[in-house]
Amino acid sequence: MNERDCVKIDYFIHEGEMVRAERHIKRLWIAVLILIIMLFAANAMWLYAWTQYDYASYEADVDADTGDYGNAVLTGDILNGTNINQNKRENPD
Repeated sequence: MNERDCVKIDYFIHEGEMVRAERHIKRLWIAVLILIIMLFAANAMWLYAWTQYDYASYEADVDADTGDYGNAVLTGDILNGTNINQNKRENPD
């Protein structure tokens, strides 16, 4: 590099640009910290909403002597997804 290619910059101009760059970097770090806090807050809100549901299990005893091969009878009207009266019409045993 020649002496002609070098550009002379005054010290106070360079110092002003470095102060501006430091402010910019500080703002970027603040943005990163805010984003990390928002990420944790969003996950905490989802976990809170997820735990509000009351999960329950249902246990049923099936009698092997009923002859329905373990198919559920719901309120006496439904047998394995079809209407009982419909089954009687199709299978007149």
